[in-house]
Amino acid sequence: MNDSNSALCSITNKTRWGIVAIAICAGVIGAMQLGKVAPAIPIIEADLAIGRVTAGWIVSLILAAGAFLGPVCGIVGDRVGHRSFLLFGLFIMFLGNVLGGFSPNASCLLAARLVEGFGFLAIVIAAPSIIVSITSTREVRLALGAWGAYMPAGISLIMVLAPLLIDEISWRGLWLANAILLFVFLIFFAKCTRGLGSASVDQTGIHDIKIAFSQAGPWLLAGCFAVFACQFIGLISWLPTYFVEDVGYSAATSGIIVACVVVLNAFGNLLGGGLLRLVRRSNLMAITSGSLGIIAVITFWPDMPEWAVIVLSAIFSFIGGFIPASVLTGVPRYATSPAQIGVTNGIVVQGANVGALIGPPALAASVTILGGWHMASWIILSLGIVGVIIALTLRSTE
Repeated sequence: MNDSNSALCSITNKTRWGIVAIAICAGVIGAMQLGKVAPAIPIIEADLAIGRVTAGWIVSLILAAGAFLGPVCGIVGDRVGHRSFLLFGLFIMFLGNVLGGFSPNASCLLAARLVEGFGFLAIVIAAPSIIVSITSTREVRLALGAWGAYMPAGISLIMVLAPLLIDEISWRGLWLANAILLFVFLIFFAKCTRGLGSASVDQTGIHDIKIAFSQAGPWLLAGCFAVFACQFIGLISWLPTYFVEDVGYSAATSGIIVACVVVLNAFGNLLGGGLLRLVRRSNLMAITSGSLGIIAVITFWPDMPEWAVIVLSAIFSFIGGFIPASVLTGVPRYATSPAQIGVTNGIVVQGANVGALIGPPALAASVTILGGWHMASWIILSLGIVGVIIALTLRSTE
């Protein structure tokens, strides 16, 4: 797709990097809410007397809203203003954490995670739209590449902090501590972005919505993102449990290892943005999707040494960062006007949330039914093949 046909040409001439950084921080804090469950799974399973598949749903249900309402929320964000929508998201996530911290059983905790999900969706819809609206054409790829690192940055941070906090204040205290963090950041964001509404793009009209929905590009990007999210979130969510139960590491050691693995995904995001100057977007996505599947199978091959599992997981995470970089920087290119950026981003986010929603419980079920991590890893390879097909199909729209 030519630049002249994309929304990039209408971005502001001067980048407001301070606001970009604050918007990325909002994403990081949101991602912490996604990642906080994984280190707490053994404690939650024991406390609430639940099985592995139910625990998998507790991990991923925060993404249910995005799996069904991504484009709708993109439209709403354009209508009410991206800043207001992000503030709404922070407040809803705050409420979800409070409800989760006082949940007496698994059903209530699942409901609280669903509430968190509406807030998380609002944040990941509004933040990149804000970034695009305040970033110059020349620097938009860099800014969106940095935004793409919000997920691994947030997950890796909470992977380190959660075991320490759980030991001191239990998993319920972890939820309430996150509630306090969200409320404080809400006030900070509101103060620092006062007056930002004037920088928002034109409101989305029915014509813009129809155009965005009728184009193949955004849906193919969403498909690639869905496959990646199912692979990455599915695997990363269970790595702490794998290292504790199958390898015998302590929760703290496991958390540090997985945090180091996940943070490499952020660096992969940054490198991926640079690689797009040299490699065609669809080619990079196809190569990455297939590679992730192959690496997963090798990682959990029977009798694989512990150090090899860690190294291969790190490689999996690092090159996995090429997918978010490719997808997120593609949003403004496939939005033919600034008014379509919100709904186009909503389509892409919906894809990511569908994959991430399915990934953890699907992998948990695969491990249980198929009898181990090695057999379940073939599911990740199958997903990689699907990702290659979608990426090659995307080539026709470039």
